[in-house]
Amino acid sequence: MSFSHLPKSLVLFFSLWILFQGSYAHNGAIAYAYPMESIKVDADLSDWPSELKKYPISFYQYGFKPESENDIRGYFVIGYNQQLQEVYIAVEMEDDFYIRNEENPQYWAHDMQVLYIDPQHQTESTGVFALEVNEYFRKIVDHEVNWDPFVLNASWDMVEVKALNNGKKTIYEWKIKLDGFIKEGRTIGFDYVVFDKDSADGNSNTVGWGPDEGIKHECSKCLGDVVLMPSKGELSEISGIVSTDMEGVLPRSLRLRSLEDKDQFVNTRINSTGAYSAKIPLGSYRAEIPGGIVEVDDKYYRITGGEGVLVNSLPGEATKVEETAKVKVISPPDLIPAKGILHDFNAESENALNEFVEAYRSYYGIPGVSLALIKDGKLLYHNTYGYKNSFTKQPVVETTLFEAASITKPVFAYVVLRLAERDVIDLDKPLAEYLPFEDLEEYPEYKKMTGRHVLIHRTGLPNWGREMQAEPGEKYGYSGEGFEYLKRVVAHITGREVDEIVDEELKNLQGIEHMFFKENPQLASVAATGHINESPTVRFLPQEAGMAWSMYTEAKDFTKFALTLLHREGLKQDTFDEMMTIHSMYPEDERSSESYDEGMGLGVYLRYTDHGKVFGHSGNNGDFKCNFEVYEDLGMGYVMYTNSNTGDQLTDVLAQFLIEGKKESKSKEGDTQK
Repeated sequence: MSFSHLPKSLVLFFSLWILFQGSYAHNGAIAYAYPMESIKVDADLSDWPSELKKYPISFYQYGFKPESENDIRGYFVIGYNQQLQEVYIAVEMEDDFYIRNEENPQYWAHDMQVLYIDPQHQTESTGVFALEVNEYFRKIVDHEVNWDPFVLNASWDMVEVKALNNGKKTIYEWKIKLDGFIKEGRTIGFDYVVFDKDSADGNSNTVGWGPDEGIKHECSKCLGDVVLMPSKGELSEISGIVSTDMEGVLPRSLRLRSLEDKDQFVNTRINSTGAYSAKIPLGSYRAEIPGGIVEVDDKYYRITGGEGVLVNSLPGEATKVEETAKVKVISPPDLIPAKGILHDFNAESENALNEFVEAYRSYYGIPGVSLALIKDGKLLYHNTYGYKNSFTKQPVVETTLFEAASITKPVFAYVVLRLAERDVIDLDKPLAEYLPFEDLEEYPEYKKMTGRHVLIHRTGLPNWGREMQAEPGEKYGYSGEGFEYLKRVVAHITGREVDEIVDEELKNLQGIEHMFFKENPQLASVAATGHINESPTVRFLPQEAGMAWSMYTEAKDFTKFALTLLHREGLKQDTFDEMMTIHSMYPEDERSSESYDEGMGLGVYLRYTDHGKVFGHSGNNGDFKCNFEVYEDLGMGYVMYTNSNTGDQLTDVLAQFLIEGKKESKSKEGDTQK
């Protein structure tokens, strides 16, 4: 199975860069490493101390869940040597069916294991590196960028590893040299994940030890903790309660920080009742509550950080912390007026708009925003806010480009319609007659799929995945996979790169300058960094153009395209009439209003309101969220891009603030790459 066609969101997923749709948290995974003699790295564990505790690698992490506990199971043990500045890890896994693939180095082609380590263990660090290994290949995954002051430059010179498979049992033995970081009493970030390829369905099951959340090699808070214990160090179990002033809103983790050494801390999970517990070395601690964003039932809340309460870990006894650690929940912004400010926009409105954006940006931790407003059929206002990257504090400027995610689709749809008007492609001719889709050959019905089916999201394909779920044309089903198939067909018909065609059919005609679809030096210099819950993600620049997801742009320049649609330029009027008609109605539970129609035209999202018809599209690549909408009858609209997973908390209310005024609403689900 090849994943080269997938968008960023799924490439990240399958390469362990999963998109966590909630707050970064911790599952309370803490291991204790004790001093030991150096080992010989030969996958023979006979030289390991027999008394070391075995930590199970059995916790379902992500990917495709193992069918049973017997499918994949195992453990690791861990030790260290302060004099040699080395950490030692031994892993033993049992697997009912072990997959080798010496010829294909890609991670999805075989069983493999991934060790994550953060020797610096900073509260806000992203200095994690991942070591991907099996018997035939090895790869280091780290930031390889210069904006993170915490990142350690990892290399294989630091690592010895040996993997050995013998039937159903696989042994991995590791020696990692971490000069300057191995000291009795310190804590390092650590996690271990095993990829178990299932030959029956071509997918990988993943089990691990630590948290099941977060983008691990980007997020220190997403790893477990390993405490470097003294040789005869004791542990004591502590427990306590956390409460907040809003029912149902609780932080996900608590930090126990040593009073003797403030750089020494461990994290533990807070459960749904507010209870926490952990085994920690003897000593005095402060139970701290990290401030930040908490997600509850698809809503985000900001909690204040607190110093918490004092905790004493005593020898030979469990400690119940009597004092409750209290956390305050800050109320979300409530700044939407009864009437949208764009109707009578003036200098005072401009100030109100900027205050509105900054309030939401601050509350939801949205680092950067690019915004443009349309009124009377032309660009009215443009502004940028915040940072390209929350670590470097580089400001967003007019030339800063954001991932547009699924807003790529209406751009490509417009280009396809121009090609169709010149008979380059027939929208009603089966795509398979132009270019077969080999991965769908087991589904003969796919050969009925047309370009029109793609544009109105009636292909029968899932959003991402190569299996048919319905007969083409039968029903609505949002599909990025369909757009990528249509992209390949257009490239095949024309014999050209699809981004070159877009440049010719759209950018060059409309004078659009800030729009790119794949990596190039200019894009690399201006692209914003994505964020998940205020932490930067590793910047991903697409290696090939994806017509469902890969566009980079900014609000002011993209407004030229929005106005092209509003003024019906570049296409015949009957083509525009078709484009701006709902062909696939959303299911009732996906509509933002019970009173009006809502669905997909030819590549554009359409909805009807008290203010008339609205066209546009939203986008979601996980760490970038965005939206544009134009109220056709009013000649008003907006374009907004953000570099944050919480950006939709702003984009979802912007139409009310600008045009519709305050009302009861629910988020629409018509977008995208979820």
